[in-house]
Amino acid sequence: MRKQEKVDLGPSTLKRRVFFFLAQRGIFSLSRISIEIEGGRLTFRGTVRSFYERQLCLACRRFPGVEELVDELEVEVR
Repeated sequence: MRKQEKVDLGPSTLKRRVFFFLAQRGIFSLSRISIEIEGGRLTFRGTVRSFYERQLCLACRRFPGVEELVDELEVEVR
């Protein structure tokens, strides 16, 4: 197994990549969540419409430059 190299992307570049990834997948809750990046920590806060949308957000933990993902998302109950 190949060891993953540490990639140092600037916070604004990483945030744009995360936002673009989610937008491409049709997450309609983007206006209701905040994406914060500090060092290698990616934090999601807010409300999403489904568990599927939450899982897509959590998939961002595999992005180069993300060392830790903090999940503070809530799923909207209908």
